[in-house]
Amino acid sequence: MSLTESTVITLADWYHLPSPSLPVIPQSNSTLINGKGRYVGGPKVELAVINVQRGKKYRFRLVSLSCDPNYTFSIDGHDLTIIEADGELTRPLTVGSIQIFAGMFSPLISTYLG
Repeated sequence: MSLTESTVITLADWYHLPSPSLPVIPQSNSTLINGKGRYVGGPKVELAVINVQRGKKYRFRLVSLSCDPNYTFSIDGHDLTIIEADGELTRPLTVGSIQIFAGMFSPLISTYLG
């Protein structure tokens, strides 16, 4: 397998209040991808962009830095092949999306088809 590039994608939740003022079960104001995100009523800041080229394979290292229990991650119109989970090699499994939990690390392979 020839990979074009290896890219880290981080997922995090963003709380706009200091922790002592949050309710017992807090709700994040937004989700950040590689440190960028938007929230309702907030400024239209740039979002994270990962540039790819048609027909090339990419290894994405998906990392959840969140307090939120889990996210479902997908790339519209593309399958992902799970090759590892939290440092353990796995038999490759192709999926449309992956559920990732707080503190979890999962390398994925995707071929951009344009």
